Amino acid sequence: MIGALRRKARGALVRRWMPATEFARQLGPLSDCHNEWSVVSDSFGEAQGASPELLRIALDAVARASAVDVDFLGDRSMDAAMRTWPGEHYRLLPALCDAACARRVIEIGTWKGQSAAAFLASPVVERVDTFDVVPWNEIAGSILVAEDFGSRLAQHIGDLGDANVFASHEELLADADVIFADGPKDGPFEASFLSRLFSLKPQRRQLILLDDIRLMTMVKLWRALPAPKLDVTSFGHWSGTGLLLR
Repeated sequence: MIGALRRKARGALVRRWMPATEFARQLGPLSDCHNEWSVVSDSFGEAQGASPELLRIALDAVARASAVDVDFLGDRSMDAAMRTWPGEHYRLLPALCDAACARRVIEIGTWKGQSAAAFLASPVVERVDTFDVVPWNEIAGSILVAEDFGSRLAQHIGDLGDANVFASHEELLADADVIFADGPKDGPFEASFLSRLFSLKPQRRQLILLDDIRLMTMVKLWRALPAPKLDVTSFGHWSGTGLLLR
């Protein structure tokens, strides 16, 4: 009973401090690369900082990342930009799973399948469940093939920002060791999904990875999250990589 009340209170807190964003994504001033506007801010107003355990996991993962082989799928492997580290997160994702001893991973946003392949490169990961609103084989340039799916990889079609869809996958979400949120970054989706996720009790310690936390649509949401968290952008994705532990 007390646990349920605490989860309800935490969910209410998240909803209170994560309103729909008033920002929009806009291309930045540079002409020779993908860049978007962001902000520079101190950390004093954030809801919570990093815990010792989260720091340990992050430091361990960074140390492991340099040794990760990015040729996850042989001849179908990543383009030159995806081999960049730091700057891209494809070395860090499997390293985080290794450091956290993560057996089950949930990914929100399959897209071309690179991140799913990166998670599967970790020897400790037993299964990746990836979610998207579009089937993988309808995405131009997908690196996945039908044979990739089976006991270690499954795709679910549905919008986890929708209350009914989220409810139908609560057991799967609660059982995840790592949840990688790489959705649309439009503001409303992330606020809706994370509010419901924080109201759900995980079966054990859960590491949440948020992509693109430096984008304008993500800045206020990231600062408001009431959990031990750490910005590891310097060792992850150039547009922002955030870690939370709960």
